[in-house]
Amino acid sequence: MKKSRVEAFTDGVVAIIITILVLGVKIPDGHSLKDLWNLREVFFAYALSFFLIATLWNNYHHMFQIADKIDGKVMWVNTVMLFFLSLVPFATAWVGQNLNQLVPEVTYGVVFLFIDLSYFLVATTIVKVNGKDSKAYKALHNEKKVYITLTINIVSIILGFIYPPLVMVLCFTIILLWFVPNRKVENLISE
Repeated sequence: MKKSRVEAFTDGVVAIIITILVLGVKIPDGHSLKDLWNLREVFFAYALSFFLIATLWNNYHHMFQIADKIDGKVMWVNTVMLFFLSLVPFATAWVGQNLNQLVPEVTYGVVFLFIDLSYFLVATTIVKVNGKDSKAYKALHNEKKVYITLTINIVSIILGFIYPPLVMVLCFTIILLWFVPNRKVENLISE
């Protein structure tokens, strides 16, 4: 199977998700700076979600550059990841209208967790398909950032029940953690 088809499909879905995401940012009701300022929470949620998608997309393409082959399992787990990614506009719109509220923020955190889990499932499946002698195995097997990310995801949801804004703060922390792609992948790409 050609991995370029999966990448092209993913690129198209991501483009649609980002388009839907930006369409959720409504135009201010008036023409003053105060009217624009009233949308700050919506814009904050949009910006966080945009960089979540951009960071995931960037790391995803790095991961696929070192994958020599894929199979039907990779295609299906990739589809699952795209499903959870498609929930981002919904979660973003809800949290943007209800920032600092328990259920919308925890929902956002849960969506974020499932995106991360499915992304790591894609990585794990690529490692299995490519085998222990592959670049994918060398770069992705037992990646510490994965465990740190999942821990932060779970902690953010738990702490969200105590203080909801911590969900967004810790989601931002995860984005920063992955902003620089996996160094092992970067080194293997340049070989």
